[in-house]
Amino acid sequence: MNARLSKNERAGVEFASDSCACFNLRKAARAVTRQFDEALQPTGLRSTQAVILVELARRGPMPLGQFADAMVMDKSTLSRKLKLLRGKGLIVMKPGTGRQKLVSISDQGIQTVREIIPFWRIAQKQFLQSFGEEGWDAVLPSLTKIAAPAAA
Repeated sequence: MNARLSKNERAGVEFASDSCACFNLRKAARAVTRQFDEALQPTGLRSTQAVILVELARRGPMPLGQFADAMVMDKSTLSRKLKLLRGKGLIVMKPGTGRQKLVSISDQGIQTVREIIPFWRIAQKQFLQSFGEEGWDAVLPSLTKIAAPAAA
């Protein structure tokens, strides 16, 4: 522990680190992301890119802002990620109404999703084996509840 902190400050830091929702959810997300990234390595995509493609395949074309909201991502962060996918020919950006941009998955992106799914299933199976299906079934509704207001 950092010697520059008082005993009271150290207790506060320990409490925040041990029980902070943001810290612990992000740490868990990084661990799961690492596991899925390893499984998806043969596809040449990271899990953060794969989820975008999968959601576009699922949802169909939509305005960029609406898609950012659905993904619970900042519009500028999503735009940067989309730029990489667009460069690989996996998504298409078209003008929408007014200043809106429509984002959709390309035919090549659909083919990539087909290639991703088997690796995704392997990663999910490995995750469930390590975490436990009952544990995941118990956690998933809570995660969905946490993300729902942000995605609205």
